Amino acid sequence: MPRLFVGIAIPDNIAETLLRLQSGVRGARWRPKENFHITLRFIGDVQDILVTDIDHALSDIEHAACDIRLKSTGEFGHKKPRAIWTGVEDEGTLSRLARKTDTALQRIGFEPEGRKYVPHVTLAYLKHTRTDHVQTYLQSTAHFQSDAFHIDHFVLYESHLGNHASHYVTRAEYPLMPQPWVEER
Repeated sequence: MPRLFVGIAIPDNIAETLLRLQSGVRGARWRPKENFHITLRFIGDVQDILVTDIDHALSDIEHAACDIRLKSTGEFGHKKPRAIWTGVEDEGTLSRLARKTDTALQRIGFEPEGRKYVPHVTLAYLKHTRTDHVQTYLQSTAHFQSDAFHIDHFVLYESHLGNHASHYVTRAEYPLMPQPWVEER
C-alpha cells in the first residue's frame, strides 16, 4: 500500500538556505535537502486501486500560482518539542490550496483533515531534546527569511519509510493556473 501526501516542492536555492539553519540543537535529526517540502494534505496508506481516484481528484483542483517566502522558525510539541520548522509567509494562499485539496479528497471518500493547517517546512525531528536548547535555537533563528519563490504546481508524493530519513517519490505533478496579469499604473 502506498503512503501518500500532497505537497509543494522547495526549490534548490531555497533548500540550500534551509540547510544553513540546521545546527545547534543536540538530539535533532536534521532533514535532508531532498525531503524539504510544504505539506498540503497527508493522505496516509491507501490501497493501490484508490491512487487513480486521488490523481483524478487532484487534477480537478483550480488554483492560481503564487509567490511565497519562508519566514521565522517554530516548534511543535511545546513542553516536549518533537519538531523544528520554518513557517510560510503567504497571506493565506497555501491555506486555500490546502482546503481545496482536502475538499477534493473528501469528495472521493477520505475523512476531512482534523488539524488546523499550518504551512511549514520541517527542518528537524527531535527526540529527548531539552526545551531550553530548542528555545535558544528559535531565538537565534527568529529573524530568518528566505527569498520569495514562485509556486506553479503541487505534487502527489509517495513516502517510503526507512531507518533514517524517509524517501519521497513524485507520483504526479499538478499545474497551478498562471497568475492574472495586472497592469501597473
